[in-house]
Amino acid sequence: MKASIPPYINSNLLGFFLFILFLSQFGFQSQAQINSSKGVPSYTNYVVGELGIAGQQIWNVNQNKDGFLFVGTSTGLQKFDGKNWELLNSPSTEFNTNVRSTLLASDGTFYYGSLGDFGIVTTDSTGKTIEQSLLQGFPADFIFNDIWSIRESKGKIYFQAREAIFIYTPATDDQSGSLKIWKPDTEFMYAFSLDDSYYAHQMNLGLFQEIEENLQLIPGSEFLGEDRVQVLLPYREKGEFLVGAFAGGLFHFDGKNFEPFQTEIDDLLQGRSLYKALALPDSTYALSVLGNGFFIIDREGKIKANFNTKNSIPDQSVYAFHLDNTENLWVGTNSGLSKIEIFSPLTRFDSDTYEIGNALSLSAFENNLYIGTSTTVLYLDKSDGIIKKVEGIPNTQVFDLVEDTYSVLSTGVGLSEIKGSEAKLIPETDNFQSLRVVISKSHEGYVFLSGNYGIEVFKRELNSNGQYQYEDIGPISGVPRSVYSMAENEEGELWGGTQAGILYRIIFPKTASGNLDVPNARVEEFGENDGIRGLSGLAEGPIDGKVYTSGIDGFYFFNTSVNEFERDPVFSFSDEVADINLDTYGLGIGETGNVYLDFKGEKRYAKKQPDGSYQLKSYPVNLITASGVTSGYTEPSGVIWIGTDEGLMRLDPTKEYNVDHPVPLYFRSVSSGEKRLPLSKDLNESRPEIPFKGNQISFDYVAPFFVRENKILYQTFLEGYDEEWTEWEDIITREFTNLPYGSYTFKVKAKNTFNTPSDEISYQFTILPLGMPLGGPLSCIF
Repeated sequence: MKASIPPYINSNLLGFFLFILFLSQFGFQSQAQINSSKGVPSYTNYVVGELGIAGQQIWNVNQNKDGFLFVGTSTGLQKFDGKNWELLNSPSTEFNTNVRSTLLASDGTFYYGSLGDFGIVTTDSTGKTIEQSLLQGFPADFIFNDIWSIRESKGKIYFQAREAIFIYTPATDDQSGSLKIWKPDTEFMYAFSLDDSYYAHQMNLGLFQEIEENLQLIPGSEFLGEDRVQVLLPYREKGEFLVGAFAGGLFHFDGKNFEPFQTEIDDLLQGRSLYKALALPDSTYALSVLGNGFFIIDREGKIKANFNTKNSIPDQSVYAFHLDNTENLWVGTNSGLSKIEIFSPLTRFDSDTYEIGNALSLSAFENNLYIGTSTTVLYLDKSDGIIKKVEGIPNTQVFDLVEDTYSVLSTGVGLSEIKGSEAKLIPETDNFQSLRVVISKSHEGYVFLSGNYGIEVFKRELNSNGQYQYEDIGPISGVPRSVYSMAENEEGELWGGTQAGILYRIIFPKTASGNLDVPNARVEEFGENDGIRGLSGLAEGPIDGKVYTSGIDGFYFFNTSVNEFERDPVFSFSDEVADINLDTYGLGIGETGNVYLDFKGEKRYAKKQPDGSYQLKSYPVNLITASGVTSGYTEPSGVIWIGTDEGLMRLDPTKEYNVDHPVPLYFRSVSSGEKRLPLSKDLNESRPEIPFKGNQISFDYVAPFFVRENKILYQTFLEGYDEEWTEWEDIITREFTNLPYGSYTFKVKAKNTFNTPSDEISYQFTILPLGMPLGGPLSCIF
């Protein structure tokens, strides 16, 4: 739910204003360690294709060598490239059926297994993805049902059904492929490959291992014959493994004996609930427990996390796991697909009781995280990590939370002091609907409050009882507009920012006794004509003692020695010009001296170096891809808490996270009229020829990269026609009509959310002159 917007906020500048609020929270903070135990990694839930409810029952998830995702459902195999779903047609039946298994083999071949069929997934010369059955010429009178597993061992591919195991030896240069069949003594329930050895479970018999091309019963495994074995996982050494049946829990096999493997979820595993498992690269395991989502446990059996419908996945029954090539965990359930960024430094927090919405402000005190919302203040309790409500806050929008000496100050109806779980209104402030508060560091005892009345000045003294006594000194008379941001510089000047593209510089004279002479404060007004195009009205700082602001050309600081704004050449990392009505351009100072920047949606942070200079970095702030960022708070450790339109998030920049993944890029199809053309890899350096009259050619392209796939951008260039590359944009198709005759090369590039570029791909073609005869089989005839 989006936070409501008070009528005095210019909605055209809302995105900019919200990011200002987020960045302005990165001030000095106490040495806190906030309880993050209830957080879950960032996740995305998907509706698979355009299928009905049956099509959302996910049995298998996998990737081919090119990085495309394949999802086996109850209504067939779906291909997903991050933008488009494509349902593959069964080669053996007129209707699609269960696809319960797939395999990416070591040689790059991608196999599928469905009801009564198995084979290879490949593409034709035009890029269309197809299934090719391996059963052509196989006796039709041998009936089998689902292929439950596909495994590879010692260069052979094993397709396991209940009725048989089909062993396929792929063709080589000097030998054709072959198919061998093992028939069970009872039923083959499931099969596994571990350390290049093949294992199969037979009902009522136990667990078998292939030895010298025969299945042999593993001594002592007879007890596993009582129920179907569902999982087999690597353990510490080669030859060791964990094994588990549908019921009865997990067992450890040390190479000789089976012993119970105790876990903290044993009470759940005793029932018929264990369905699927996956070993993860951090030596933990994902275990599907039907009706309870799935658990992550470590090698000692301790629970590390539980994922369920309350915090992530769309259904409590999980049927499939896949760790993709960027280490995202894909989870197939009984009614939908999820992607969980399980190793990401970004985690999410939610409440079953309270609506967080767009957290408008964040702060912390004594290890509690306080969350200002559109109606009240919540807090993340340090004792249990659960979000609770602060009592005593009037129903109000809370745009600012600031750490004070003994409490947290909260804006809204007046100013409130929050201690623990309770708040108390400061009576001298109750007549002011406040937006921002600054506790002066240059003028001890002074507090500045801003709102639609401008800026009100208060003075306070600490009583013997530990409470502050406030005195209303009065308004700064030369500030007639609403003030949404405030900052002090090292000279003690106060700056106020508006949403009208105006900044106020306030210089306080002092009385003989050293108090601020507020009625005689000198106010200077700065607007767009003072050297900053599209002045935002943001006042932020101090950064190295200076107050900063922003405009459509970048970021600026006020140089008091020459009394003018200067563009910061380091922070202004982009040469582009922002759209004043659409783009964000905000900055903020972090507690360690790092500066956080957002310009046209691209985020950077400038890390302060020992010599006082700054080094710009994209990671980890480029993981924040929410469309609305409303607030932030930085722990001394560098951990950042963020309020967004996607909820409350925690970003741990100290957590190792690989962002150096290659970005694949392919043509999905190239078409002229109704005819699909061969793709470049099948052209053998030839060029398709297209008749001049009414010529048309269209290109579809995509980068199957699944970290923030909605943030992948593309550039294109038609050599021989375009004068320059297009802007980076979220468009995966381009069409040309009525081109002049000549030779052309269409080029495409992509970049991901980390600004990692792909290799360039290209496609060559020729538009024939009017009246020239068509040249050959690659010519397009209409």
